[in-house]
Amino acid sequence: GMPPPAGPLLFLAGVCGGLALSLLRRPPPPRSVSELIRLRRSVFPKQYSGEVIGDDVVGEILESARWAPNHKLTEPWRFVVFAGAGKDALGAFLAADYKASTPPPSFSQSKHAKKLSSMRATSHCLAIIVSRNASSAPEVEDVCSVAMAVQNMGLLASERGVGAYWSSAACGLGGGGEPGERAPGVRKFLGLGEGEYCIGWFFMGRVEGSVEGKGRRKGVESYVEWRR
Repeated sequence: GMPPPAGPLLFLAGVCGGLALSLLRRPPPPRSVSELIRLRRSVFPKQYSGEVIGDDVVGEILESARWAPNHKLTEPWRFVVFAGAGKDALGAFLAADYKASTPPPSFSQSKHAKKLSSMRATSHCLAIIVSRNASSAPEVEDVCSVAMAVQNMGLLASERGVGAYWSSAACGLGGGGEPGERAPGVRKFLGLGEGEYCIGWFFMGRVEGSVEGKGRRKGVESYVEWRR
């Protein structure tokens, strides 16, 4: 018999090929909250590909922060988003701050260079700020609320395939004195007001492959005591 027309065959092949490609690109099925919590990992800048994350995705991650628990609805969090040239300026500041605050015998040129290269590989970096200007809650509760907001962001970032990592570099968290008096260089760089202080930086970037993985933790019996 006569061979079938080439046109319909090519059309059918194209449809099948497109379907196969869409199946390959299909996002993973939704995971439970329990799975997200267990699979979330810190993903460091050295693992980032350099690909820029869309601002819409970053905005969605930031949106998740405001749903963290907070006593008296103080909403004590504030974030400064660094991207593009702003991110480069942040990297230069962190490298310069490390050099200025480190005694020469302890200074590491490779660590200094790493601060610059890490920021280059990062898509967006957020300053994590505790803002107590309008808060009447105990300070520790506000700090805990901001930490829970960051956990929200970490979980949503993981679900969206975004690598994320919380660093406390240059924030002076281990020093004495009032939190608002620590890390004057960071305070000046961010333009923080009274009642505000930075407790870290939230790095975000794309990676090749999955951002999730199995972690190592002690068993629940190691940190729980039951009293009945």
